[in-house]
Amino acid sequence: MPITGITLRTIIHSYYPDRKGEILSAFLREVNKYNLVHRNWFSYYNAVFIGESLASLDINSAEVKTFIRELRKFDSVVSTFQVLYIVMRRNSELFKSIANPSIIASEYIKACRQLSYYDHNTGLAFMYATMISQFDLIKADALFESAINNSIFRPIFR
Repeated sequence: MPITGITLRTIIHSYYPDRKGEILSAFLREVNKYNLVHRNWFSYYNAVFIGESLASLDINSAEVKTFIRELRKFDSVVSTFQVLYIVMRRNSELFKSIANPSIIASEYIKACRQLSYYDHNTGLAFMYATMISQFDLIKADALFESAINNSIFRPIFR
C-alpha cells in the first residue's frame, strides 16, 4: 500500500514535540519504501502534507534543507517542486533559507517531464514564476508573461 497522509500524520504524532528532529528522517524512511514502486501514487497529496508539515512545524532550517536534498531522490513518490511551493506559501522565510533559483528550476524541469494535462503544466509554470519571484522579480515577470501566454494560446482539444 502506498504512503498516505495517515502514515505521515502518525509519524508527526509519534515524534512531535519531544523528538521533532527525528520526524524528517522518519518521513524519508517511509518515502524510501515506495520509491520507484508506485510511480506518481499520491505524489501531489504527499507533497502537500509534507510541505505543510515543514512550513508549520518548528524544525531547524538546516535540517529542512538537508531533508529537501534527500527528498529530491524520491520524485516517484513525492513532488519536491510541490513541497517547495507549499513551504513558500506558508513560510516564506523558511523557503528563502532552503531554496534557491537553481534548485527550483531543476525541480520545475522534473515536474514538467511527467506526463500530465496542459492545464497542469500551465499551473506548474505559474508556481515556478511565483517561487522565482522570491529571488528575482524581473525574471519572475518574464516567467509570468510566458505562463499567461501559454494559458491563452493553448492547443485545442479534439
